[in-house]
Amino acid sequence: MKRRDRREMISLLRGREREGLTYRELSGQTGISQASLYGWARRLREESKAAQGRQGFVELRVCERAAGAGAIEVFLASGRRLRVERGFDGETLGRLLGVLERGC
Repeated sequence: MKRRDRREMISLLRGREREGLTYRELSGQTGISQASLYGWARRLREESKAAQGRQGFVELRVCERAAGAGAIEVFLASGRRLRVERGFDGETLGRLLGVLERGC
């Protein structure tokens, strides 16, 4: 029996959803047992739920030379960066953070 890697299973299961296939149909196409497909789907769902509960902010560093005097940069776990210059609008920043926390 061939051992499947995580990336391959994510791709297969996303394709199943996109194409509207049942687990039985995907099993027939790939030769992977339905039980294995169910197990992977459950595992990936649980990982996704756990990841949603984690904080997206990892580290805060003040680096005025890189950011410019008075600017704030926040690096998110995803690799995205949020830079706020001096004189920012707090209300707009609050709305932006709300969108980021929801995982737009």
